[in-house]
Amino acid sequence: MHPILFKLGPITIYSYGAVLAVAFLVGIAVACRRAPRMGIDPQLILDLSVYIIIGALIGSRVLYVLSRWSDYRHDIIAVFKIWEGGLAFHGGLAGAILLSLWYLKKNKISPWKVGDLIIPSVALGHCLGRLGCFLNGCCYGIPTESFLGVTFPPGSFAASHFGLDHHIHPVQLYAAFALFVVFILLVKLTPRARFEGEIFWLYGVIYGALRFVLEFLRAEHPPVLFFLTLYQIISLSLILLSLLMLGILWRRSKNS
Repeated sequence: MHPILFKLGPITIYSYGAVLAVAFLVGIAVACRRAPRMGIDPQLILDLSVYIIIGALIGSRVLYVLSRWSDYRHDIIAVFKIWEGGLAFHGGLAGAILLSLWYLKKNKISPWKVGDLIIPSVALGHCLGRLGCFLNGCCYGIPTESFLGVTFPPGSFAASHFGLDHHIHPVQLYAAFALFVVFILLVKLTPRARFEGEIFWLYGVIYGALRFVLEFLRAEHPPVLFFLTLYQIISLSLILLSLLMLGILWRRSKNS
């Protein structure tokens, strides 16, 4: 855990914010590099990236704060301190998609073709973001006796939850590794896509399943419906929506 990278006088550079910035830049760079192979102008991706970043930051913060409203209702200013950590990926994905759809529709550009190009970068950026979570100490796991277990220092979220003598799953690193594999898989599958939107919604199925499973190893989200956490319910909804859209787009491609 290393929440603060360094300080420049009164300015503090936080690991989480720095890694998040790098994640966005790397994701955009990868998408721009791949764009010509898919017949898309890289300048379009640069223009769209502004909307993606704004939508992702707003959506991810809103969902995170709403899911922990009891922690924020007495300190509204803390809602805006995103550099200290606290972003929900599902909310960020929804926010980025909605704002991107608005931009693409306004400019009469196929959203699914662009989505197929961008979504591997989303997986890669999310992978890097999880490394930021590990440095920040948030999104921590449940106790384990496995050799993979880690201990966070005093003052960390995990130490506050489990006490100083804890040994927990580094679930942030599990997610980072899995998301990197997803990134490679999506890039490899892109040339074989049978219709526009297939890669985009395939990611929805894969990530929904991945997050659903990893949520069992995370400690900070209590069940809200039977044994399911809020994010597992959202993940199941994402899987169902993605499968539905894959079916619709596949049928359209067959009839066109």
